[in-house]
Amino acid sequence: MIRLIRSLLKITSGTVSRALNDNPRISLETIRLLKEKAKELNYQRNAITSSLRSGKSHTIGVMISSAQMNFFGSVVRGIEMISSSLGFNILLYQSEESTSLEKRGLIFF
Repeated sequence: MIRLIRSLLKITSGTVSRALNDNPRISLETIRLLKEKAKELNYQRNAITSSLRSGKSHTIGVMISSAQMNFFGSVVRGIEMISSSLGFNILLYQSEESTSLEKRGLIFF
């Protein structure tokens, strides 16, 4: 999608990226034009690509023994409410109280 926007506006990929991130090096007019074109094309930022580029996933790993226990459901809900308000997502893993599953789950975190 960035390639399409870049070619339509005849600007570089770097300029597209900087404009989407409101970089002060880019003129306000270019940012306005680019954001209008992005909206027109229904552009949505790819969170995975952004996290690979920045080295930050904005994801919090949560390991619980079982989601079927009411206690853990409320804990996860509280974590999700706070983390989402701060722009983070959660990755939930159930260990079923198994040491081998806990070890395997740590690979994801």
